[in-house]
Amino acid sequence: MLKKILFSTIFIFFIFVNAVEASSRQQILSINILKKGDSIKIESLSLSYGYATKNSKEYSYLLRTLDNQEKIINELKFNIRDFEAVVDPDWFDPETGEQIYVPNEISDFPQKESLTMPFNTNIKYITILDSQGKEEYYKVAIEELIDIKILNRLKENEQKNKEYTKKKQEKQKKDLEKIAQKEARESDIVSMPAKTSQFNYLYVIFFLIVFVEIILGIYIWKKRKSA
Repeated sequence: MLKKILFSTIFIFFIFVNAVEASSRQQILSINILKKGDSIKIESLSLSYGYATKNSKEYSYLLRTLDNQEKIINELKFNIRDFEAVVDPDWFDPETGEQIYVPNEISDFPQKESLTMPFNTNIKYITILDSQGKEEYYKVAIEELIDIKILNRLKENEQKNKEYTKKKQEKQKKDLEKIAQKEARESDIVSMPAKTSQFNYLYVIFFLIVFVEIILGIYIWKKRKSA
């Protein structure tokens, strides 16, 4: 019985570990942000599996995902930390290839930042705002960055996963109930001999009392008859 209790505990522990792992490693949006001067936008967006970027303690921007009613689904506080001295094609004449603009400030160079956020099939828009969330610098519909067919397929898969998870949880619940019922039956079987022996002792004592009373009755009857 101790082994079965240990097995049940280990079984529940593995379910808990898998749930924690699934909640931390998830489907995410990989977002590449480009900043040029005062302009900031999402340069590219892709889907993958991994871990979401943590909020920065000191931040200048907010990145938000919104549903179709523009309610916030997730929010990330971030900074543009990476400076890349990348040559901008706009600095050159497209016909002659001659450089027509010479940057003289660091802000003239493009700056990039790569971030990740949890993906949700309810996401409709992605926005970039100032640190107070008052001024909106950039807003885009997710369909403009990811193929709508992919999004629809993901929604279908999400629904199937929900149904599968529900069935799996119901099966695990039934399995645990079966184990508990089996342990309860075995516990009753173990306790039956003790109960049976207890009843046997009572019967023996009862018959002994009856036997003694019969013997005493016969003795008294014979003594009265002889008198």
